[in-house]
Amino acid sequence: MAFRYRAGLGNAAAYIVSGKPFVKSEIDSKSSGAVKVEFPSVTRWIQIMSHDPDNADELFVAFSQNGLPSSGGTNHFKIDDRTPTVPGASPVTLPLKVTEIWLEGSDNVEIIAGLTSININEINVGGIINWSGSAGVG
Repeated sequence: MAFRYRAGLGNAAAYIVSGKPFVKSEIDSKSSGAVKVEFPSVTRWIQIMSHDPDNADELFVAFSQNGLPSSGGTNHFKIDDRTPTVPGASPVTLPLKVTEIWLEGSDNVEIIAGLTSININEINVGGIINWSGSAGVG
């Protein structure tokens, strides 16, 4: 029987090589409410930028819908583009392996990601992210 190799979550080589590009822009998570951004494969890194035209909105980012303020969650972080020269302000680059992120609060968000060759089924179990109920996630 032949063994077929495939990359998995613990495979370091999948994170050493450059990521396949992914871009989604002009995301409105203010008027439309919570927005889920799904990636076609597991990410190597993600960059999140808020381009709010009036520089007044805070962007909330979570790894499950339950983590967002509108869901009563506290497992999120904020990106504030009012002072882009301050460390931690927009843009934010995170070296994370995820298959989706949730956004809320800004009307012009841009997501750039480097994708691995790892199938999303490595994280998703039965269509549910296997860490969505974990402490600190949502």
